Amino acid sequence: MELSTSLFISLETDDDTALSFFTENRVPAGDEPLWVKCVLEKRRALAKPMYDWLKERTDLYGILCSDPSLSGELFTFLCRMMKNSPAFFNAVAAHKGIKTEIFTAFAQSAEEDILEHLADSDILIDEPSLAVLMLRNPFLSDQAATRVTGISGFQPDFEVKKELEDNLYGQIQKMSIAQKIKLASKGNKQARGLLVRSPNKQISGAVMRNPRMTEDEVEFLVKNKSTSEHIFREVALNKEWMKSYTIISAMAKNPKTPLDITMGLVGRLMAQDVEYIARSKEVPATLRQTAARIVEQKAKKS
Repeated sequence: MELSTSLFISLETDDDTALSFFTENRVPAGDEPLWVKCVLEKRRALAKPMYDWLKERTDLYGILCSDPSLSGELFTFLCRMMKNSPAFFNAVAAHKGIKTEIFTAFAQSAEEDILEHLADSDILIDEPSLAVLMLRNPFLSDQAATRVTGISGFQPDFEVKKELEDNLYGQIQKMSIAQKIKLASKGNKQARGLLVRSPNKQISGAVMRNPRMTEDEVEFLVKNKSTSEHIFREVALNKEWMKSYTIISAMAKNPKTPLDITMGLVGRLMAQDVEYIARSKEVPATLRQTAARIVEQKAKKS
């Protein structure tokens, strides 16, 4: 069945019939902007299938940005819909530039490339209030946040910092499990600090696999006696972190670290740390006895 653009725009066909034209990529060639406009104006029930279709039609991005029928609030809505598409963002930046309403739409993106570009945008100089929109985004890296405040001159005071913290906590509370995992995988330090405490291992585990995770954060976690066992196991699997003496010594001394991990670490420790474990009443007896034997053997050799 073919569906003409005139029938689609006049709403003379039901959404179920129109749906297949997006899922099967059968929107009439040359009329794509008209279909997009119709969905944004009149047929919002088709917004999700249209979004899925647009994600694959990168060839249309420049056309949509140049079409005069897609402007004002309609185009801003389209930007919000496509806020996580770097290719669409690049097309918008090339054809329209980064204006206030466009900046506002993409400031909510979860994509690092988009946020990095916005963090260096000159519009922050003219409209420093836009910095708050960026700082509210938990996907904004700490380095990009520093650039945002530097370019805009906006320095959040205590009240604003408190508002940002409360805003982040509120955002996380409303997220689905899948959304929390995505934020855990890509989020900034504040988001990581909240989500790593999640009892859901998928969420806290995703934090530990976040490429932005720093050794300082890991050190804090492995020193903390309230850290969950599976976090220690995530750390032990990371070869780079296990090159850090500070991290391995903290793990060996922490009574919450699983015994099978600490038994493999005690032989890598400096004399004073082995002696500490040999005297510790907190670590498991097996580990304490092993450390004591190492101390005794070294004493005999000397």
